[in-house]
Formats: sequence, C-alpha cells, structure tokens
Amino acid sequence: MTGDYFEVSLLCQRSKTLRSLIEQIKNLGVSRAQIVETEKNGLPQILLYFSTSRQAAVFVKSYQKNKVRSVVIRCRKLAYADWAEKWKEDYKIQTIGRRFVVIPIWRKKEYIPEKYPKRIPVYIDPLSAFGSGEHETTRLVTRMMETLRGRFNSFLDVGTGTGILSVFAAHFGARVIEGFDSDKPSVECARINFKRNLKKTIFAEFRCLELARLKKTKKFDLVAANINSHILENYRSEIVGAARKGGWVLVSGILRQTYDSFREVFDGKDLRVIKILRGRRWVAILYRKQ
Repeated sequence: MTGDYFEVSLLCQRSKTLRSLIEQIKNLGVSRAQIVETEKNGLPQILLYFSTSRQAAVFVKSYQKNKVRSVVIRCRKLAYADWAEKWKEDYKIQTIGRRFVVIPIWRKKEYIPEKYPKRIPVYIDPLSAFGSGEHETTRLVTRMMETLRGRFNSFLDVGTGTGILSVFAAHFGARVIEGFDSDKPSVECARINFKRNLKKTIFAEFRCLELARLKKTKKFDLVAANINSHILENYRSEIVGAARKGGWVLVSGILRQTYDSFREVFDGKDLRVIKILRGRRWVAILYRKQ
C-alpha cells in the first residue's frame, strides 16, 4: 500500500478524559480502529489517521462545531511508511508497580530481562484499546491491586480495554477472572493479550457488554473500574452490586479537580474508604463493601 495519510491530533488541556473524548469522536462517525490513545507531556492525547485530506478536514470541521476550548486540535500530512509505524513510537518498555515490566509486543526483541530483575514481563498489543500501562490511572490501580495481593480469588474488570488489569489480577492470585467492555475490538484485544501472557494456566472470560446490563447475581471479591468518572457515578449501583459483601471496589478515572464532587455522589453506607492514591492529575479510591 502506498500514498499519503493525514494525522489529526487532539490534546486535552483540562478536564476532558480519554474515554469521554473517544465517545465524542465515535459520535462523529470515526471507527474505533482509527483511534490511537497516547499521552503528551502528561496530558491525554488522541491520534486519528485518514487516507485523504478531505476526510481529515471534514472531521476537524465537525469536531470544532463542539467548541471545546480545552482540546487543542492539529492536522499534518504523513507518508504511508510514517503512518504505518508512527502510532507505535509512543509505546515504550516500562515498569509498572513493583512487579511488572510492560512490553509492547513489537518491542519484544528489545526486552532484556537482566535490566528488569525480579519483574514479570507482560506483553501487550494495545491495538485500539485503552490500557497500555502508559496512563496514570492504570498505574494507580495497579498499585492499589498490589496491596490486595493474595487476598482476592475472583476479579471483575469493568471496561477491560486491553485486559492489562486482568493479567495483573491473575499474577496477584485471582483464579476466577471476568472482564467486559462495550467496545467489541477491545474485548477481542483483551482475549488475545490475556492468552498471550497466561497461556492455558488460568482461564478468563471477556464479553462485549453494556454496563447497564451487568447482572447482579454474580459477586466478585474485587471489582475494578478504571473508567470515566461520570460513568462511575451513573452506574454506581451496578458496579458496587457486583462486589460481594466484604469484598473490594476499586475505582479510578477521577480527576483531582472533580474528586470532592465524585465522593459526594459515589460514597455511601454500603462502602467504606480503605485507601486513596493521588497522582499528578488523577485519583484512585479503594473501598470495602459493607
């Protein structure tokens, strides 16, 4: 394949999250496979690729009608060879938590085990899904899960994305693992990544499912939801209801500036705050279900 491609970048300056931005983009007719999630200078960024300048221009014009001042949008031309590899550049080998080193699958040959003693290699191909280990929320949730190592047997991954948290959960001792996402490509991505890392030693089930349709009959020791805080608030009943009594509910995707308002909505008599982790821009909260 030859020819030029056009890259449109959307950089979030303030309160927009990757997931809310993705929903806006999808509503404009962009397929999930066109969307690449990255960060730039610690800020969430989306990259889109179009095969013609007209397609790129139509998208930019449509998006600008939203008049979102907190998003900086730029467009540039790329040769095909640049486009084919450009989106992979931002994904590096990186450590996460105390136990893992996350390796993009195309950097497998660059991985030198001796540089990461006592760390478990986790191979991830993000494709178009969320959760490469780059984002601060993934790091916060992983640190929280480390504190529960060996204390949960069943795990529910709400909005699984790449399935990276499910992989971590297996290494932390979970043996009953389920994950779901409303995005079909993400579900398939999670299945591939989990199988790649756990082989046949542990079974996990990944489904394409809307959060509103989550059954409350099955209960889990740990429910983790690293998703948009507005979704956490709107579907609190479903998320909390999936945890067994005495189990844990772990949530992130909460911006520091919206932390207080989130707590006002999400806290309740059925939950007790166990631990709070604050990152540079994001917060994760671990609850115990009463």
